[in-house]
Amino acid sequence: MHDQVLLATGGQQVGVYLQQKAPSAVRIAAQNFCRDLNNICGCRAFLTEEANSAVFLIGILGEDAEIDALTGDTVKDLRDESGELRWESYLIKLLKGGRVVLAGQGRRGAIFAVYELSRLFGVSPWYFFADVPVKKSEALFLPQNFLKTDWPSVQYRGIFLNDEEELNAWAKQHTNDGTIGPETYRHVFELILRLKGNYIWPAMHVNAFNADPENGRLADEMGIV
Repeated sequence: MHDQVLLATGGQQVGVYLQQKAPSAVRIAAQNFCRDLNNICGCRAFLTEEANSAVFLIGILGEDAEIDALTGDTVKDLRDESGELRWESYLIKLLKGGRVVLAGQGRRGAIFAVYELSRLFGVSPWYFFADVPVKKSEALFLPQNFLKTDWPSVQYRGIFLNDEEELNAWAKQHTNDGTIGPETYRHVFELILRLKGNYIWPAMHVNAFNADPENGRLADEMGIV
């Protein structure tokens, strides 16, 4: 596997850098990323504010000097004709020494980088709602000189909850509050973000979204419009 770079192995302590002032939405995704890595190969991933010792480095372009320095000229691939960063664009770049930077435009760009690498490593966006098994590995690798850049072609993408009675029936069986509420929406919002969406058309007549202010608060906390 000379064309592959080893990043982590089972049982290894793996630092995931995120600056202290990162938005809650990025922090939640980073915490999920640590859980994903642990589930894939049995390593012990943890969040850290020490960039020098981290294997994975997560951040928002233009808001974190450590991330900006590591991405360097690669950021030009995310700019449009006027030189502005494209809406929700992101990059995943393998650095020398077996470290990986995951960065994006705004909080959702950074989140998409995180969840895309999780997907490449073996965690399906549908691991929860469709019970898609995590692909287990003894170690995590990326190809030498790995670089991925991408951005959406449609500004707002998301899920419309139609026939919400069906979701309500599921919530009654599988959530503590038995409603289409924050516990249900947390899973829905994570699914949307893992699918690189950003928008929810919520329940309006069965356990209406606006009936519980916590639903809207959670949407903003997780980065959903």
